[in-house]
Parts: sequence; structure tokens; C-alpha cells
Amino acid sequence: MLKKLSALFLILNFSGCSMSGSTITEMKDAYPVVQTPSEYQSPLEAIKIFYDFIKEQKLIEKAQKNQLNREEHDFLAAAAVLTRDRAQYENELRTRQTLAIQPGRSYAFDLESFCVDAGKHSPLSGDEFAVSILTGKDMDWLPKILENYNKFSIPQERVQILIWKLLTGARFDELSAQERGDLIKMDPNASAHFGNRALEKIAENVMSEIIPTEVLSLRDSYEEFRNILMQSQKSYEEIENILAPPSSRKEVAKMGWSKIPEGFFIRIKSLYGFSAVRLEVYMPPTGASLFRPSQILALPPDAQRLAISANAFGSFDQSYKKISNWLLDHLSQKLSEEEHSLLRKYPIDAAIVFKNAMVAKVKEFENFPTGGEDDAADAFRHFIWAGLNGKDLGTTRAREFLIAHEAISGQSASSKAMDLWNNERGLEASERLGKNASASDFEKAAFAALRDKKLKILKK
Repeated sequence: MLKKLSALFLILNFSGCSMSGSTITEMKDAYPVVQTPSEYQSPLEAIKIFYDFIKEQKLIEKAQKNQLNREEHDFLAAAAVLTRDRAQYENELRTRQTLAIQPGRSYAFDLESFCVDAGKHSPLSGDEFAVSILTGKDMDWLPKILENYNKFSIPQERVQILIWKLLTGARFDELSAQERGDLIKMDPNASAHFGNRALEKIAENVMSEIIPTEVLSLRDSYEEFRNILMQSQKSYEEIENILAPPSSRKEVAKMGWSKIPEGFFIRIKSLYGFSAVRLEVYMPPTGASLFRPSQILALPPDAQRLAISANAFGSFDQSYKKISNWLLDHLSQKLSEEEHSLLRKYPIDAAIVFKNAMVAKVKEFENFPTGGEDDAADAFRHFIWAGLNGKDLGTTRAREFLIAHEAISGQSASSKAMDLWNNERGLEASERLGKNASASDFEKAAFAALRDKKLKILKK
């Protein structure tokens, strides 16, 4: 028996053989689930709010005709900041495979992902996952594939088939010429790492004598999957339905947020079965860390485990892409640095603030068609804008945005003082009128404040 074991050890070592199967990380390895970080706001959800309003108001068409007012331009400028950030982060992830997570910042990415648990049901769109770090022998090769396939323009479906084959024990010599070429590009040592099936055949008789029955049974199930994968006449869709069958569940799984030892919070949600996830990250104000998606493993309560790449998944529809491209190509940023900071820290709140500015501008135009600066129309607009912000965000957060807006360069000290004073009167009105107040309610309150001389006006 000892001689047989020694012979088997030598053969398997030389051939690169290892029992593959699914990744070995289990639910018990997951990081603890925690409450949603109170300060987190999804930049992708904020971008959607901005883009939907841009479409509704036809702001790009107005910009192309040079018909934007100040508030509309600011709204587009704010959308451009988030759009540029998104493009920058996606490019950094794609090129470096890591992203420096900044303190006090919220992040959200739609990323390509891969099934690493053949035979389990595919996740439902919306399923949430527990989070762990990829461990075991998979760390020797899987991150190399996740981090390199896009560099060589290898399609995601082709990579998924390759991952399934390797996880089910396929050896280098069993892969197609195209797959061997792909694998060598991504992992130059692949031929040695994944071994040779011909050499392993020598060990089969020895293996059947010394390996327990339950292990052989597990090996047989992997071989069944491998045989399916090796049938070149099957389409990707046919293979997908066998190795990642649709789930019969109706309710999506809720897992929530996890806290990573490096100090940041993370939530993973399926966007499109096993092929794409939305990955959200929040770093508290006191931390900073490097984030590497290829080391993350998404663990479902009842579905496939997913490995995650750093490559963006195209989740935007065509109309959103047109808006994104226009903002990147045409719009300069004319917001204060303080506004930039708050926009990145609270992107959803920022969308509400800049949208409220446009509502206030409409009310000003309806009542003061000629508009003006430092006059009653200006005071009226600031009162309504501040009131709407206070109602929607609370006075503390609203005040942060209002003060940041007045930090724009080129404004006189007296004009700034006037605006800040009238903002405070609007915030007071929001506390008085309550959460159910409408723009018309703040319009009436603004007229009353003007009548009672409670607003500051520099020009009569």
C-alpha cells in the first residue's frame, strides 16, 4: 500500500492534478452581517435620479440650444461630477484591478461575475449575498483569470465555460486549442498548474483502491459536469441551463451588509443571474483601504457562489449612455469645491437639492418673470429652495448644501450674507410647515416673508 501511495503522489504531483469542484469557501467563512451604514448613498441610484430628470426636462436639448438657466446648468454640472467619478473608478478598476477606497465615501459598481459552484441554482436578480474572501487552491489561479481576461478581450461567456471546466477537473491537455491559448495568456504557468489527463490515467487503478467511496462519488459528479462541458455541440445556453439551472424560488434572498476586516462595509446583489452583480461599498470617515474585487466571494443562502471581476457590466440603457457621453464630452464643472465634496458624500441628497433648485427657479419665474440678483426675486427663490431642502433632507443636511453653494468664487460678501439669511428663513419655514408641505406652500410662505420684511434684499 505504501508503494502505491508513493506512486500515486508522484504521478499526481507531476500531472498537476488536484480535486477541483466548487470553491471551498463556505457560509461559515462569511464576514458578519451588519446594519446598513447610515451614511451610505448609492452613486448609481443618484445618477439614475439625475438622468431621469435630465430626460424628463430635456436639459441636453436645451443646452444644445444654449437655453439653460443657472439652476439647470448646475443640475447638469452635478450629474457630470458623478458621471466622471463613475468613469474614473471603472477605469481604475479595469486597469489596476484595485481601487483606493476613500474615507467617508460611498461607492457602487455593476461588475461582471462568474458562477464557481456548478450544479447549484442560478441566483434570482435581486438576491443578496454574504461576503467572504476567496480561499484554498482556487487562489492560485482564479484571480489570474478574473483579473486578466478583459486585457485580452476574451468574452465573458468563454471565460465562464473555461472556469466551469477547470472547476470540474479538466486538465490543460483536455481543453480546446482556443481555451489553452486563452488560459496561457491569463496564466503563463497554466500548462504546469492544470496538468495532463494522460498521465493521470496511469493513477486510476491505484486511486480506485485507496480513495474512499464518498470521495469517488463526488469525483464522478464533477466528471459528469465535465463531460457535458466537453460536448462541443452544446450551446452556451444549453450548458448554462444544466450547470446553472433557474431557481424555482419566488422571493429574493436578503442578506444585507457585511463588514470587512479592513474597515469598510460591503453589500453584493445579483443584477443578472450569476453574470453580473451590483457591489456597494462604504468606508467610514476614519478609514481608507485598497479594494480588490477578484478576492471577494459572494456566498448565497441557497444558490451559486459567485466570483467577481473588476470589469464593468453594461447596465445602462442606450438613453442613459447618450446622457453619460454628452456630460463627459461637453460640460464643464462650475460648482464650488464644497459642493463637490457633499455631492460625492451624499449623492442622492445632492440630486434632491439640485432638483429643488430648479423647482424654486420655476416658482421665481412664475412670479418674477424678469428675475434678478440681490432683489426680491432672488430672496424669494432662495427661501423656497431652502424650504424644500429642509423638508426633504432635514435642516442640518440642507444647511450643509446651502452653505456649500454660497462658497462659489466671485460672489460679494454682501450678496453671500443676503443669500445665507434668506436660506435660514426658508429652513425655519420647513420646520414650521412640516414634511407634507408642497412647493406652493413654500411659495405662499415666501410671499408672506417678503410682505413682513423678514427677507434681506439689497436692491429694491
